Formats: sequence, C-alpha cells, structure tokens
Amino acid sequence: MLKHIFVIMMLAIVCEKAWCAAVMVDNQELFKQALTSAEPGTEIVIRDGQYKDWWVQSGCSGTEDKPIIIRAENPGKAIFAGNTMFALSGSYVVLDSLHFDECVVTNGTVRLEGASYCKVVSCVFVNCTGKKHEQVLVIWKNASHNVIEKCVFDHNAAKAISIRIADPAQTNGAPQHNIIDSNLFKDVPSLGDNGRETIQIGYDPMKYGQVKSYTVVENNLFLRCNGESEIISNKSSNNQINNNMFIDCYGELVLRGGSYVTVSGNTFMRCKGGIRISGTHHIVKKNLIAYPQESGIRIMHGTGDDEAAFYRTVTDCQITDNQILYPVDSGIHVGIQYMMDWTRKKHGYQDRPPHDNLIANNFIQVMPRVEAVIVDHAPDNQVMQNTVYVDSDVVP
Repeated sequence: MLKHIFVIMMLAIVCEKAWCAAVMVDNQELFKQALTSAEPGTEIVIRDGQYKDWWVQSGCSGTEDKPIIIRAENPGKAIFAGNTMFALSGSYVVLDSLHFDECVVTNGTVRLEGASYCKVVSCVFVNCTGKKHEQVLVIWKNASHNVIEKCVFDHNAAKAISIRIADPAQTNGAPQHNIIDSNLFKDVPSLGDNGRETIQIGYDPMKYGQVKSYTVVENNLFLRCNGESEIISNKSSNNQINNNMFIDCYGELVLRGGSYVTVSGNTFMRCKGGIRISGTHHIVKKNLIAYPQESGIRIMHGTGDDEAAFYRTVTDCQITDNQILYPVDSGIHVGIQYMMDWTRKKHGYQDRPPHDNLIANNFIQVMPRVEAVIVDHAPDNQVMQNTVYVDSDVVP
C-alpha cells in the first residue's frame, strides 16, 4: 500500500512539473498560440533574439499562487523594436525582463487595459518615440492592483508611465491601487512644450481631479528628466508619492489638481524646483530640496474654489518638516501667479488666494538676499515656527 501511495505521489509531482513546464517561443504566432492556451502556472519564455512589430492583446489570467509568466530567455536578450505593443487585460500575469528598443509608441508599448494584479518587472524601455502626449506604458480603464517595478525608462521621447483617467472612468471605473516602485527614469529629452511628463497620474483635473486613484509612486530614481516642467504630474486624488529621488531634472513634482495626496520623504538635488501645489487637503512633509534653480515649494493662486476649476484654490494643506537648502529664488513661495490671465482659455484669472494652509516647522537655508518665505496676496495661512538660516559662506 505504501509503495502504491509513493508511486501516485511521484506521478503527481511529474505531472505538475510537466503542466508548469516553460513554453519556448521565437515568433509572434507561436507566442499568441501560447497565450491562447495559457493556464495558471504557465511560463512563456521568449527566446533571445531581435523581434519587430509584435502586436499582442491578451486577456489570459493566472492566479495569485500560479501567475502566468511571460519572460525573456535571458534578461534583456529578447529585444523588441518597431510598432510593438503588449496589451494585457487579464489578471495575475507577469511581464519580466523584456527589452524594448526604439519602439514607435502608439498609445502605449505596454498597456494594462483593465488588468488586475499584473506585474511589469525588470523590463527596459529605451529610445522609444511617439507623437505628442504619447506614453510608453499606460494603465487605464479599471486596471487595479498592478505593479511596475525595477524597470528602466531611458531616453524616451514620450511620457514614461501614464495612469489614464479619462472618459472610460465614467462607465468602466478608473484605474486604482496601482504601484510604481523602484524604477529608473533617465535622460528624458525636452519636448519644448506641455505634454511630456515622466509620470502622469490622471488626465484632466477639471473633470477627473476628484477621482480617487490610490496610486503609489515610491522609491524611484529620476535622472535628468527634462521632458517638460512637470516631472510627476498629479491630476487625481488620494495618491502617495514618497521616497523618490530627483537629480538634475528641469522640472518639479506638481500637484496639478486633486485632493488628499501625500508627498513625503522625497529628495530633489539641483532640479529646476521642488514641489508645486494646487488642490486641497494635501500633505507635503519631510522632503529634502537642495539647490533648486527657482523655489523649493510653490503654492499657487487658484482660478476657482470648486472641483471644476482650472487651478483649484489651495486650501487645508499641510506643508511641514521639509528641508530647503540654497534656493535661487525663494524657499517657500505662498501665492504664486497672482492674477495670471487665463481668459483666453475661458478660465478667468488666478485671483483666489491659497488659504487655511499650515506651513510650519520647515528648515530653510538661504544665501543673503534670497527670501526664505514669500507670502504674496495670501494672508490667511498659518506660516509659523519655520527655521531660517542665512549662510554667506556656502558656495553651491
């Protein structure tokens, strides 16, 4: 009896290994066939080689314990170019160690279209190009709980990642609870215009700024991300942007709209600026902003107090415990762009001062003749207990 039980157990192990055996593919047709027959635990391995113009859409799904894994035979050796697009709409699928080089971006080289619990890990996107407002990786529709981690986005003439909140949010739900963690973003060329944020969380703050995205952006490194004035552009609510590092970037982390966003523990070194704020109920704390070419933290005048305003008035925000070292213009500027004229776009004037915000316990170190805190037509804020140190001996 024990002998029979042992044989049955061995057969089960052999069957399990055979069922989970890797499927090797080296062309698009074989890959699509493998996706069609994929079951939880399937591993699809793309052989080392150069591939072009793959256009793949898949709704296959794994499980939490047995995800479907799509990976390169050797990390970075399966290289894709041309009009290539991988679109995933299932759940528990892992895209691992693929290399995208000089791809032509058309609404995403990788798209998570309503996908859930999927991962894009250790992939490289380099020298990809697209028309204005294109994005290399897009998360949209009701995509949720996906993770983008340990990827490299290098010298792409397009947005790197877009959390797309647009018209489908009204019918299919918005992307929520997605995580962008431990990635490298570097050498983004300037567009010379609006439309090349490195990361965009949301799309139109006047329509969708109050959509709760619950996006987490953390532990990423941004080097020379010069696509436009907004490195990260937040246009939705209830997000976390924490513990990222920005070095030599010609831009700022911008809370363009939305509410209840936390920006904490980030480091900015020699960037154009640090953090720019619109919207309500944000928490900006414990960030280090060193040698900004302009101001460390800027708080905007609004064009209106309601959710549909072009620039919503900044209220009920907490800007505390930040360190700002040697800014060129000012440490913290409360009330920028006073009375800026947007009437040509039918948005009125920026005539609503920020109010009921707490700006406290910040440490600001400046050179002589540089103002630590500027309050411009915005008297109804608590600016208190900030430490200012003027040092004429430090050479940036």
